[in-house]
Amino acid sequence: MASTLIDDGQNLSKDDLNERSDSFRSASSGNFHWLGKMVQAFLSCVTTGNVKVQWNVCHALSNLFSNKTLKLQDMNWAPSVFSILLLLLRDSSNFKIRIQAAAALAVPESINGE
Repeated sequence: MASTLIDDGQNLSKDDLNERSDSFRSASSGNFHWLGKMVQAFLSCVTTGNVKVQWNVCHALSNLFSNKTLKLQDMNWAPSVFSILLLLLRDSSNFKIRIQAAAALAVPESINGE
């Protein structure tokens, strides 16, 4: 067997495949440490990025929160995300960002699950 495989036109080494496999295993076993890092990066971008970046972050958070299997509203960093979205909803001068922030806030279920 060759040491590289083709994936969407890209050459993948065995190390790349092992890394992807490890990521999948950790996600499927409930280890969402990587997800927290990703959300942290989103929050960093929303505070330092331009209008388009802020809109994209709100859109991405909305999509993440709509994934019921992840239960992001129960994560320990969820209150920080909600606070940032509320600040954008209240303070942004761009109505598209305000709409997207409101949409992201509307997605999560209640804390009690009902």
